Amino acid sequence: MAIRDDFIDRWETWRRATLRFRETTERTSGDQRSASAVTIVQRFPDRAVLGGGTVSARIGSRLIGCAPTTRGPIACYDSGGFEPEAELSAELDEFVKLTSGSAPTYELTTIDDQCFRFTLAVPDLRPRWGEQYDVCFDATTSAVSREVTVAGALTIRVSRQVESTSVDAAELNPPAPIAPSGAGPSTSTPSIAPVPSTNATGVPQEGGLNSAGEQPM
Repeated sequence: MAIRDDFIDRWETWRRATLRFRETTERTSGDQRSASAVTIVQRFPDRAVLGGGTVSARIGSRLIGCAPTTRGPIACYDSGGFEPEAELSAELDEFVKLTSGSAPTYELTTIDDQCFRFTLAVPDLRPRWGEQYDVCFDATTSAVSREVTVAGALTIRVSRQVESTSVDAAELNPPAPIAPSGAGPSTSTPSIAPVPSTNATGVPQEGGLNSAGEQPM
């Protein structure tokens, strides 16, 4: 399927791109609305998400979480390892799986030269990306510049503004020494992809690709 191959190539390019960007997520449901924003620095396989006085990072195949402590200074903890190539491969495989076969879960189409649409094609109590999931790529930076996920009454809009296509090593340095795994409170690294985790309705908890870690309304 040429459309799927094109999407997969673009998605992998975006995930491997070296970028610093501002990511904003807006959730609306009826008359309820919430918004959040984070700064993300990525240089595959490393990535750091900065927002709300905390840092969630994947550095050197380790999961690192940093946050202020009750004593005041920020502290960083090693929460374990991860396999970046295996995780990226799993993301790509899931896109293929859900758009393949004689009765694919999602129909994948193009909106225009830079945008794709996943439309739920079969009944599903926990649809992976809601009833409709739109993804738009930036032709210059390869970043996913815009996403819209529609799941029932909930709409999640994610936008990204690329600030730089180069990243200094210092931008990925943790703000404090890293304590070993088990030395401090449990931490986690929010994902910027829709694949790793979903909530009870099947909508990504981080709002498609968002990394703010805010729960949907």
